Amino acid sequence: MGFLSSRGGPTTFTTNYLHIASWTNDTGGSPATGVPGDAISDGMSLVLTGGPLPTGGSDSFVLNAGTDPIFNFTNGVKGLKVSENGHKLVFLSFPFEDVSTTALPPNNQNALIGRVMAWFGPPVAGVDKPGAPRAGLVLRQNSPNPFSGSTTISFSIPGGSRDAHVAIYNVNGQVVKTLVDGTVGSSGTSVVWDGRDARGTSVAPGIYFCELSAGGASVFKKMVVAR
Repeated sequence: MGFLSSRGGPTTFTTNYLHIASWTNDTGGSPATGVPGDAISDGMSLVLTGGPLPTGGSDSFVLNAGTDPIFNFTNGVKGLKVSENGHKLVFLSFPFEDVSTTALPPNNQNALIGRVMAWFGPPVAGVDKPGAPRAGLVLRQNSPNPFSGSTTISFSIPGGSRDAHVAIYNVNGQVVKTLVDGTVGSSGTSVVWDGRDARGTSVAPGIYFCELSAGGASVFKKMVVAR
């Protein structure tokens, strides 16, 4: 909030990285409505805890090619995302701290930051295994995702029955829960994760990773828990 209006005019950052063509200072407004089909904001209508932003509360902008709007207010675009040349960024001209922490998913802070982080695809300490052979392993995206109760994870392995391991990790690379550890058939199968750790405690909202490993190969999928 106030970043654009404090620039005084276009800069290399606003033009070449944010891909903002122009902006209008201090437009205020409400609500923050997501863009249908967008990977981050689809289906969102964010509740701002302070009510409509006052004039002076945020800036609205016009986008150049190479960027996507992610949040619209009654008086213009106030959120964008960019993915190019190996980098990604998300920019909001309204204050994140004004987004409700208590509204039902997906219209709260946890769901918003979870979707942003899932779109970024952050590296995972202790889990990522670049270069590990996949050997035909198939791990499908869990459904639903994001989820608040339970989610179904479907997978298959080649070459007949063999030992397989399916585990959930947090972003620090720590095992949260092992779902499968034994022989499974080559035909497709699935397992349900109830969003709880090995002790039966509900995990915190955020980004988690599912690993399928068999025969020395591993594949991963990101998943989002939204409470």
